[in-house]
Amino acid sequence: MKDTKNGHRSLWFKGALLCLGVSAISLAGAVTAEAPPAAPAQSAGAAAPAGKPAGEPLANGIPYSEVVRYSLAKEQVPTAAPTSVPRIDGHPDFSGMWLQDQGILFSDPTPKHHSGSHPGYDDSLNPPPFNDEYAARYKAFKERVAKEGYNRQYDCDPPGMPRLMANPFPMELIQTKDKLVTLHEYKSQMRRIYLDGRAMPSEDDYTPSFNGVSIGKWDGETLVSETGLIDVPAGKLIQITGIEHSDKLKIIERVRFLTKDRIEWEITMVDPVVFTKPWVNRRSFSRKPLTTTVPEYECLAGELIKELGYTKAAAPAPAK
Repeated sequence: MKDTKNGHRSLWFKGALLCLGVSAISLAGAVTAEAPPAAPAQSAGAAAPAGKPAGEPLANGIPYSEVVRYSLAKEQVPTAAPTSVPRIDGHPDFSGMWLQDQGILFSDPTPKHHSGSHPGYDDSLNPPPFNDEYAARYKAFKERVAKEGYNRQYDCDPPGMPRLMANPFPMELIQTKDKLVTLHEYKSQMRRIYLDGRAMPSEDDYTPSFNGVSIGKWDGETLVSETGLIDVPAGKLIQITGIEHSDKLKIIERVRFLTKDRIEWEITMVDPVVFTKPWVNRRSFSRKPLTTTVPEYECLAGELIKELGYTKAAAPAPAK
């Protein structure tokens, strides 16, 4: 996004390229001063606290505590009334500019800044269901980063799925009757979720890639998609804190309107090599004006790693 002060990328924006110094709050404030959307309706068992702490920070106008409570709720929040949302070909139309409410970690939905190179996040909020082997690998990753001060995720490679869906940059959705296209400022990435009835291709027909292949269908007012054929390049992770995946990873996404200006994007990761059960993550995105400018992404990872004095260490072997 353009820095409103000098018309170019500011220092805090460059820091965000490494997820080292930007929050969804800072970015939302740089996009627009529009009135914030209402907080989501709460389901039973997920009632909002009686009062929020004085001075509590906001994510897209929503208190941090309410964002976390929504993300971790066991019961679903009621969906928006069908007549209140835009539609295309008889289905909800998610087209628009969106900014996520949560932080960059699946294990900790708090909308604050997180960094995988030091403590400051709480994995216990939504812990990955590792098996014993990958729990040990996760522990070793965190110990290595703490000791050597380098996280190999600070690079200019594509983040891949599902990490692409957890970043503090705008996402534009363009929907037609046969596909939903996601355009991301973060590393200039794009996805296509096909809605034309095609089947998931085999590896003989499609070479695995960072974002894989996504095939969607409608379940009432909810768009349900499956993503597979995700490549496992050496050292790439689900999130920068060391959560790995294998080439058996499949991702189930469920997208629906909470209000006409807020959508839910539920991400379930199924990986029999790494996890003992599916890992479910509930995220939400708030609508931003279509006039929001999304510039070309300028990756400065190598420059900033050098400036910050990190020492690159050998990465552990990728997941099998």
